[in-house]
Amino acid sequence: NTRYIPIHIKRQVWAQANGRCSYHNPKTGLRCNSQYALEYDHKTPLAWGGTTEIENMRLLCRNHNQHSAIQHFGINKMERHLAKL
Repeated sequence: NTRYIPIHIKRQVWAQANGRCSYHNPKTGLRCNSQYALEYDHKTPLAWGGTTEIENMRLLCRNHNQHSAIQHFGINKMERHLAKL
């Protein structure tokens, strides 16, 4: 798998998310809706066999993308990446 995301997939993900973070809080059900620092994210990470198909992609703000990475890989693995930011 490649990290490259084709432009047609990016456009479709952006349109589906309405240009806003698509994170939903599991406790409240509320959506983030942030328009700041948006990033394309793989629902199932590439490292776990995820693909760059539209069904596996979503748009998240940087905070929720980092939160997702911590949930998938753990804080110990992600600390060195977060420190760079």
